[in-house]
Amino acid sequence: MGTQRLHLAFGGLLLLGGRLGDTFGRLRVFEIGLVVFTASSLLGGLAQSPTTLIAARVAQGIGAALAAPGVLALVTTSARDEAGKNRALALFSAVGVGGGTLGLVLGGLVTEFGSWRWTLFINVTIGIGVLALARRFVTETPRNPGRFDVVGAISATGAAAAVVWALIGAPEKGWTSLQTFGGLAVGVMFIAVLAVTERRVTHPSSGRTCFAADAGSADWRSSRWYSPRRSQRSSSSSSTSSRYSTSVPSRPASRSCR
Repeated sequence: MGTQRLHLAFGGLLLLGGRLGDTFGRLRVFEIGLVVFTASSLLGGLAQSPTTLIAARVAQGIGAALAAPGVLALVTTSARDEAGKNRALALFSAVGVGGGTLGLVLGGLVTEFGSWRWTLFINVTIGIGVLALARRFVTETPRNPGRFDVVGAISATGAAAAVVWALIGAPEKGWTSLQTFGGLAVGVMFIAVLAVTERRVTHPSSGRTCFAADAGSADWRSSRWYSPRRSQRSSSSSSTSSRYSTSVPSRPASRSCR
């Protein structure tokens, strides 16, 4: 039950967390999210009642939703050169894949030979360490000025939360149950409100082009992924560089989805 609440809070607030990072600074929002996640992990480990534990898990989801969206941007912008960026991305991917697998094994061992509480206390030590070192190795990203889109944020959060709520309850309630269909219907309703809102406001939460994709963006994605690979097989590095620069068009600014 607590894990479902965590997933609900995380999935529902993920888009909002990304928008907050764009507006107020990704490193700042990351640190706030990490503080919330670390404190809620400590609260969950010390919980003496199911209600406290569930509340702590919800707070964990909120903290993770604030911290997670800006991590990749912080990793790439903190690298000094292209080689450093590639190493950072490789390490990021390895930690993501290995951590998910190793976490399940270590969590089971800790629970079996110790206590389930230590699966939460471990987060506290890691969170404190990351908070102490973040400012030393990571630089803040530029902020995107503009008025915060409150209606868009609420509708996006409502849409994500409704869909996630419907999906996590579907295996237990059934895919044809009222909860599943109702949650998905509410999610579609919020998405419709979001689409209308994002077309009208000056500074949309998710970007107008998220709801106005056309063939041009598909052409850009196609050329982006296939042209470099053809160019990289060239035997001459200079000719490779030349063909790469001419065969891969720059992405139009109007196609960004932020």
